[in-house]
Amino acid sequence: MSEGDLESQKLLAKDLDEEEKVTPTRKPWFYLPSNTETQNEKSDALDEGKDEISSMQTFFNICNANLGTGILAMPFVIRLAGLWGVVIIIFIGFLGNYTGKILIDCLYEIDPSDGKRKRVRETYPQIGEAFHPTYGTYMVHIANCFDQFSHCALFLIMIGMVMKHAFPTITLSESDWTLIIGLLILPTIFIRRMTQLAWLGTLTAWTAVVISIVVLIYSLTKWQDWTTTTPPFNIHTVPIAIGVVMVSYSSAAYLPKMETAMIYPEEYNSIMNFSYSVVTFWKFFCGVIVYMSFTDKTDQIVALNVPHGVFRGGLCIAVVVLALFFFTVPAFTIFDIVENHLRIPWLAFNYTNQRRVVVSGYLLRFFLMLFTLILAVCVPHFSLLMAFVGCSTGMTLVLIFPCMFHLKIRWADLKAFDVAAEIFVIGFAVIGGTLGIIYSSLALYTVYNET
Repeated sequence: MSEGDLESQKLLAKDLDEEEKVTPTRKPWFYLPSNTETQNEKSDALDEGKDEISSMQTFFNICNANLGTGILAMPFVIRLAGLWGVVIIIFIGFLGNYTGKILIDCLYEIDPSDGKRKRVRETYPQIGEAFHPTYGTYMVHIANCFDQFSHCALFLIMIGMVMKHAFPTITLSESDWTLIIGLLILPTIFIRRMTQLAWLGTLTAWTAVVISIVVLIYSLTKWQDWTTTTPPFNIHTVPIAIGVVMVSYSSAAYLPKMETAMIYPEEYNSIMNFSYSVVTFWKFFCGVIVYMSFTDKTDQIVALNVPHGVFRGGLCIAVVVLALFFFTVPAFTIFDIVENHLRIPWLAFNYTNQRRVVVSGYLLRFFLMLFTLILAVCVPHFSLLMAFVGCSTGMTLVLIFPCMFHLKIRWADLKAFDVAAEIFVIGFAVIGGTLGIIYSSLALYTVYNET
């Protein structure tokens, strides 16, 4: 080999080394990562080490997940179901605690060599895959997608209702307000990373708690006007109350990730018991006290019970800000499920498996939000849609799926009492959910015809 050839090879090798050191091109702000890039990012994050959380952080995270906007409707639950509303709040809280623990049990299997539990899964979809390798993951993702889609619509309806009451002199209907706000928040389609809104969950949950505390204090100052008279049992309204309460306990999808991140996962069951006890007490306490102050005038959202004035205006603005912040969380969840998990070919256009077509990606997000806005404008009642969601996707994700999956995955280790208890929970969810769907649909139809 000549000296010139050797020199050429050296120069070529130098060029290759320089190419390897080139910093990757920075993506534009509107760039959507492909499925492959998303998975690579997740792998890199795992390689860097997962964030571990303490038992106290887990307690607050569980409380956050169960103290969203649903707590604002607890007094209305008492108006719908009377004393049965208190029973419903406590009973569904008990069932949610129970299914939350058996769902986590599905993350583990018994190691035959030493008889100890060994973690083999980390997420809710992976539990679904263990239930049915072909369809289990899709069952969880599709149910969660519809659930989050409905939550987005609920937040928009809440905003429209509150804005109408906060500014009664403006001649706009609730649907008009919903449409205006919905168009203003369309830029949420440009959210690309969960880290951009991870702090919103805690902020919105505790904002809802502060609003309920303020209304509770106001109700306590009116103690001389309290009444202990409660509505009688009504088969038409009790199932609706069940659905509303169910939405307020819809944290099952987040529990596996919380437990996986715990420093001391063996404390999970105790933390679940404590956190659900605190949350359940707060819900029925606020519900009963506020209802005793306003009785049959109790509105769907607690802030609307306060008389007109600056105080009520401030509460309404707080509720609007709360709903606007919280809207982005389910919206991003929908984007993530549809784009990265459902694997629908005609919804995931890629350039050579590396880059998704920007226009098609954002058009997809735009139409998803547009459908949400249409649903929110067309459905005239916040609590009735909330009941429908709770009795359908809420029952499925919180009660039915955990019991179904646990019966299949851990069948060999279950005792007769465990089997009977989980079959009972499934039966309650199916019967209660069906009644709730029927009566909330009939009530929605009636209200829709009246408007």
